[in-house]
Amino acid sequence: MSNNTYRIIIALDIDAQTSMDAYRQVTKAMGEVEARTEGNIQWESTDEWYSEDGEAIHPDTIQMVRTTVLPG
Repeated sequence: MSNNTYRIIIALDIDAQTSMDAYRQVTKAMGEVEARTEGNIQWESTDEWYSEDGEAIHPDTIQMVRTTVLPG
């Protein structure tokens, strides 16, 4: 990490019926952040997803959601 690189954690309050819809909302919100910062950020989501009951969601499910929402 260079001297002008910062790591920031952004928490979003998402109300969604499915993990697919939640990921779409997160992607849209982060696109808006990118626009406001004129594209001077790079972002990634974590591979740790949890249900509202606190149960870990299987990585294969996470990957399926990502490839559906962000084709290619």
